[in-house]
Amino acid sequence: IIRWRAGYGSQARVEHRATTNMDLLPTIAAVSGAPVPRHVSDVDFAPAPAGIVDGRDMSPLLKSTLAEDTPLHDLIFHYCDTTIAAVRVGRYKVHFATARFEDEVAQTCPSDIVCPCAAVWHDPPLVFDMANDPGETEPLATAGNEDLERVIAKATEGRAKQAASVVPYPSQTEITPFPPVETSRAATTPTQVGSAPSPSFSTSAVAARTSDSRRTVPAVLLDN
Repeated sequence: IIRWRAGYGSQARVEHRATTNMDLLPTIAAVSGAPVPRHVSDVDFAPAPAGIVDGRDMSPLLKSTLAEDTPLHDLIFHYCDTTIAAVRVGRYKVHFATARFEDEVAQTCPSDIVCPCAAVWHDPPLVFDMANDPGETEPLATAGNEDLERVIAKATEGRAKQAASVVPYPSQTEITPFPPVETSRAATTPTQVGSAPSPSFSTSAVAARTSDSRRTVPAVLLDN
């Protein structure tokens, strides 16, 4: 939910076009007057230098200046660790891989903390209509459906380009940003014992490319 300043629409509304949390950086840059980082598609998905991002400026969506039939993102990539497991194409989501749950009903893995999220591969990929099935419970029948076959082809091509654009980067959980605390100091401040690891983020296109007044106003509810 976004509460926005004057000039960004006069009425509250629900916006169903998909956005991602990666859109926040270019959006904040745009509305604050800072340079907006270039999108990866601007460099044709080539191995991308630092400063290239996956997010897009949401200002046109918030201002209602984006045509109703135009998505903010042409494609949105969903990562499972370092694997692009799914691709959002408009109202559809194409799954190339899904998790294997030990408990299919609860969708959990009691023997481990996290289920392997790209354990089951699909050929052809599974396609879900996110507008009518946001829970992704019923994959669509794609055989003989030319429209859905085009969606799969677009997702497949985009997935390959996105994967090729990613520059390998060490997992941030394996980087120690601070030197060890001295023993004498650690004795007096137990909370600072040892080295503090970075927050847990898996390597992804973002990690690879990133060098990187209260008042009642109209609100916009965005899908993510």
